[in-house]
Amino acid sequence: MGGILRSKGCLACLKRRVKCDETLPACNICQGRGLKCPGYERARKFLYHSGVSQRPPESQPQSKQPLQREVQVLASYTDHAREKMPQSAASMDETIAPSLVNQTMNEQYREGFCAFVEANFSGQFHGYSTRVELNWMELARSSQFRFSKALDWAMRSLGSLHLGRNHGDNPQISTSREVYGRALQHLGQALKKPSLARSDDTLATAILLGVYELSNATGQTSWLLHSRGISSLVRLRGPQAHTKGLARTLLVSFRGFIVYDAFMCGERCFLEDREWQDAIPQVVKQEEQRGRASRLGELIEYAFHQIASCPGLFAETKVLVRSDENDENRRQHLLTRIDDCRYFLREIQNDILMGCQENLPEKRVDFIGLIPTAAADNLTRFSLEGIGSAVSLLHQLSAGLKSDGDRRRYSMSNRPLSSSGSRGWDRFEDHYSALNVPGKCMNRFRGPHKAESEDSWLDRLSMSLGMPEEILSI
Repeated sequence: MGGILRSKGCLACLKRRVKCDETLPACNICQGRGLKCPGYERARKFLYHSGVSQRPPESQPQSKQPLQREVQVLASYTDHAREKMPQSAASMDETIAPSLVNQTMNEQYREGFCAFVEANFSGQFHGYSTRVELNWMELARSSQFRFSKALDWAMRSLGSLHLGRNHGDNPQISTSREVYGRALQHLGQALKKPSLARSDDTLATAILLGVYELSNATGQTSWLLHSRGISSLVRLRGPQAHTKGLARTLLVSFRGFIVYDAFMCGERCFLEDREWQDAIPQVVKQEEQRGRASRLGELIEYAFHQIASCPGLFAETKVLVRSDENDENRRQHLLTRIDDCRYFLREIQNDILMGCQENLPEKRVDFIGLIPTAAADNLTRFSLEGIGSAVSLLHQLSAGLKSDGDRRRYSMSNRPLSSSGSRGWDRFEDHYSALNVPGKCMNRFRGPHKAESEDSWLDRLSMSLGMPEEILSI
């Protein structure tokens, strides 16, 4: 709308801030001073206002449609899943004194959530709790942090699930499903609001509900749908959003599952991108500034970035070996990348082993930092398991590529490879059956926790950076 005109005087009088007699066609004030009156016409300045933003529509940032589509899929899934959740009637206590009951139940479920973390992610939690700015138990017990409804119900769902299992209380476990349904409802609402979709609260909620699916699978692909949405949220937020605070805790907590998810779906993992590696020195520097530096933790950070490239290297190897075309340049480039990744992981592996073999207590403390000794031992053990699995996989991929190249070179030059390429991959795949096509993987696993007892499997998968030994089982 146009600006409000506060004076009808000529432009010269308005500029001099004197009263104009407004005589037409020229005011007497200007004529008395021997000046040419500039007249009364003004240029009007139009401003754009909206209820959402002060910027014009064309200056609004463009959304990343492919990634947002995956977030929308998760939002749609939350609506669909919530409809299937049973609804319970309110108790008499809840009707008479809802605030008191809610406070009591909230405290009980928060402590149940802390017990769930201790039971299912003990090694991961104690390996990072002294290094991050805000860990899960501090968050749950904080009286200063203002929870969203979605995050509050998500914590309650895991707390209720743990309490029910710990006491053999099936009705309590059923209640956890109802609470989970409420959390899904609020998560779906948050994902549909641009101002909330990328918040720490929303990501934390999605992660906790994904963990609920891993612990109490409601369907064959339900945990993968959560993981897809979580990956999209993390990618939309970018690496700089996860270098400190609660966001740092969220990334560390779920990144192993993101790598595992990429293997299950037969695709590259976005966490291998250079921008995510470039954020590591910043994270390490911040830990040093807070007095929480750990050489062990730093090595694991760089190891994870290399491991995050393994799903993509595996997927590229599969495509190349199954291809009818003999692209030698592409094969050599891929071999170089595989060998470089394997070399870096071996270097990190040796550095970790050397640091763990320090006999002097002061040097040992310098290596692990503030990580408790028992937690450092577990973190070291399973991180080395993940690194070892990755090195073994890369060795297999390198051998498979070289064998495929030899097979093609010694084939008759005029013999078509329309079927031999596929057979070459099939032979490779039959030998390393755990790294199978996504369809067969989904038939084998309903979720990662099915491989062994859930109390240890979730923790192992997280600490091994998404590369537990079982992923290479033959």
